[in-house]
Amino acid sequence: MRAIQQPEDDSEVILTPEEARLMYECRGRVLLIQISGPMSFGAARTISFHMGRDYEVLILDLSRVPMIGVTASLTIEQEVKAAARQRRRHIFIVGAQGQVADRLRRFKVPNVLPAGNFLPTCYHALQLALVTLAEITDVTAPVHVVSPLLPPLPTDQPVPPPPTTETLQSQATE
Repeated sequence: MRAIQQPEDDSEVILTPEEARLMYECRGRVLLIQISGPMSFGAARTISFHMGRDYEVLILDLSRVPMIGVTASLTIEQEVKAAARQRRRHIFIVGAQGQVADRLRRFKVPNVLPAGNFLPTCYHALQLALVTLAEITDVTAPVHVVSPLLPPLPTDQPVPPPPTTETLQSQATE
C-alpha cells in the first residue's frame, strides 16, 4: 500500500506521466492511496492511519486488489461515512471490480457515495478531483481543470480565468 500527495512522495507509486501532472495540479490537496494485492486487516489499519492526514479529496485506488476482507471493507465503509458526515472531504474509489465491488456493495458503501465517485481509472479520478477542488476553492482563482469533454489547454498558454456568474447567466438567457 502506498499513499502520496505529490508524485515524488513515493517512487513505487504507479502513475502515468499524465496522472503525475494532474497530481501536481492538485497541489497536495489530494491523498492517493494505491493498494496492490489482497486487502486484509493490516491494510485496513494503514488506511485508517492515512485517513487522518490533511487532505480534501481521497482517491482510493483498488484496481490492483483482487479480493478484500471483511475488516478492510468495514474500515472503508466507516471512513467513507465519516467523510460524508464531515462534508469537507470527498472520496473517489477507483477500479473496484469483482469480489471487491461485491463486498463494498454488501457494506453499503455505494449508498453513501454518489455513483459518479466510483471510477474506472486513477486518471479519471484525478480529473474529477481537480473539478471538485475548483468547486470548493475561491471561484475567482484560476484553476486549470482538465475535462474529459474538452481538449487540454496547451502548456505554453496561460490558463484563462473561470467565467463569472453573470457571464454564465447571460449566456443561459441568450
